[in-house]
Amino acid sequence: MSIMAYETKIPTTRYVCALANVQGQWMVQLRLGDTVEAQTVVKDLSERGIRDNIRTVMSEVDLYLGDFLVDQIVKDIVHQARILIQETSSTSSPVQDSGLSEVEQVLEQIKNKLSTLEERIKRLESVIEHRT
Repeated sequence: MSIMAYETKIPTTRYVCALANVQGQWMVQLRLGDTVEAQTVVKDLSERGIRDNIRTVMSEVDLYLGDFLVDQIVKDIVHQARILIQETSSTSSPVQDSGLSEVEQVLEQIKNKLSTLEERIKRLESVIEHRT
């Protein structure tokens, strides 16, 4: 499975914001290292739609930035999105059947979310251990 993505570092944080095409679906992801901390499906690939999705994933991890920084991130991603969309549409087949039913996809999302939460708990436990 090939994932096409554009990532941009979020200033003053360790997070990376990415626009990725995962199994033919556009996602905005917030990553910390190799871990996807939050993600959401992009239904509207317009600048406003991407901005709203970026704000959604940031709020999921309690990351709040000023409008200027969010605008810079959106500008970077929207510029690259045009290139990614063209590359993806030229290399993908008209119909891609992933073979997963909707229920299986929901279960996979739940599994990924639980895995992310477990990793967050481990990091928090590590921080607490170092403080005591």
